[in-house]
Amino acid sequence: MTLKTLKMKLDITDINNAFSPTHEIGDPHKFIGRYEEIESLILGLSTEGSFISIFGLRGIGKSSIARQIKLIAEGDTILPRGLGLDYLIPKKGFNYMVHLVSCDSFITDVTSLIKRILLGDDKNQSIFYHNKNGDKRVVAYKEKEKASIGANLYAIKGGVEGEDETTYEIRLTDDLIQEFKQALATTQKDNQDRIGIFILIDEFDILKNKEGFASLVKTCSSKFVKFGIVGIGESTEDLIEDHASVGRQINSVLVKPMQDKELRQIIESAVNTLKKKIKFEDSVITDIIKQAEGFPYFVHLLGKESLLLAFKRKLDCVCPSIYHEIIDNLIKGKIQLTQEFRYVEACRTSAEREFLLKLFADSENNIILIEDIYKSAREFGIEEPSKYMKELIDSKNITPILIKSRDGRNVRFADPILKIYVKKREYIHDKYK
Repeated sequence: MTLKTLKMKLDITDINNAFSPTHEIGDPHKFIGRYEEIESLILGLSTEGSFISIFGLRGIGKSSIARQIKLIAEGDTILPRGLGLDYLIPKKGFNYMVHLVSCDSFITDVTSLIKRILLGDDKNQSIFYHNKNGDKRVVAYKEKEKASIGANLYAIKGGVEGEDETTYEIRLTDDLIQEFKQALATTQKDNQDRIGIFILIDEFDILKNKEGFASLVKTCSSKFVKFGIVGIGESTEDLIEDHASVGRQINSVLVKPMQDKELRQIIESAVNTLKKKIKFEDSVITDIIKQAEGFPYFVHLLGKESLLLAFKRKLDCVCPSIYHEIIDNLIKGKIQLTQEFRYVEACRTSAEREFLLKLFADSENNIILIEDIYKSAREFGIEEPSKYMKELIDSKNITPILIKSRDGRNVRFADPILKIYVKKREYIHDKYK
């Protein structure tokens, strides 16, 4: 393809919106693939009393799927029609109220999760907003809770610097469960025209103590009330230890790495949003797919960075020379990424630790036997590889890079995207190049 100077006016917003590496896909028109996952989730929505579990590796697209199933549950049929799955939707359609809750560091257990659902916060609505006079109900409930300080609830200050956020720490009691059930009953009474309420909990794996959650689901699920969770794991068991008590209700959906054809469609869709005024050479598309290793995040990242550079150069094509500049920036750590910060933090003071980390990243498995890596490290002259592990598995303020199994024999990367990045990243130190 011959490079041409870009003649038309493309707004920088168009370029930024073509790919989405930093946030989930909310627009069903931009959502690509995932036929099997969406099919299973639609069936789960139409199954009375089902409990939906969406799980998989970090960065694989779970939150985007969760946003789409929220839309579908609320009655949006754009994606089902596009995938040819609209025949699975009941004739009357879906019209769930979807209560989407995102967990964070303030949600530590099932008790604080219930309070988040009941009270809401700046980013999450209270469940009472689905009811008549929702604002008044929220105010009344908060006043009731303040009156119970010292019994079941007390307020604490928390949040990042510069924010003033009040969170709640509550002892889980039968009264709290009954309050939650009463809120669900009120929601049903006030919304007789709805199929039900679907409580969907994203980032569920953040909860440190999940004890009692399966029992809560079993107790509160009904023809009207449905629960779902989204989190990192290789099975529902990874997310809920007492999952067996939910029994046959579970509708488990494993989000797998994307197929090559789906990754290609992400790029083609981005090009189409720009009305093909900037294109990607096929060899570039092929290599982006190879570099992504099934993770849509890398397609969005490399696609956006390449597209932006072509736009700056006023070119109508992302050619190999443009793309190779981006790859060079990536491997040299010149692209501002969280993964780059984590890599430098872990490796800057030790060539041995950097090499050890790369050995872990080079493993083909997600669950990595530690002794196999130690053996390889010894072969390269690192006599005591274990003494370089502390900075990889310990963390004071952020998630560790590697997470040990319960028996201490294996590790996995807390962030699989970091695993891929470590393989690509150029060595900081020269010793083991």
